[in-house]
Amino acid sequence: MEQAAATLKTAETNLEIQEKQNESDIAAAKQKLELAILDLEKYKDGDYEQEKNTISGEIKLAQEELTRALDKYAFTSGWLKKDMPSKARSKPIASPSKKRNQSRRRRGKLRVLENYTSKRQIAELESNSKEFERELARVKLKAEASLAKYRADLSAAK
Repeated sequence: MEQAAATLKTAETNLEIQEKQNESDIAAAKQKLELAILDLEKYKDGDYEQEKNTISGEIKLAQEELTRALDKYAFTSGWLKKDMPSKARSKPIASPSKKRNQSRRRRGKLRVLENYTSKRQIAELESNSKEFERELARVKLKAEASLAKYRADLSAAK
């Protein structure tokens, strides 16, 4: 009789433990899924837009600097040709090519962000989200199977 009572108590305890473990496993899987969805939204609506705006601002600034450099170059080269003695005219005038290259690099940076980096990041985050959905489904199925086993053990012990 004592062995039957101990077996019954063990079965009841095992069932309770499994129920608690299932709650914990399901909660953890749900949290992973929620965080994956948040990461995707954050990137699409936050990080990507912020980086795109930053680069766009850099491009605008580089264009303004290039325009000023071109204006200065045109003014300086015209002024030197007219008013300076021939010896002074032989000095090289600073070219705006550095500013032109900065502008090109920043436009390239934006192109890479829009055409490659953002697409890859979104694909990765979407994949993570889908995988965590599948994981949640697996955890729930595993929990149901474990509970069924422990319920059967409890019924057998009664």
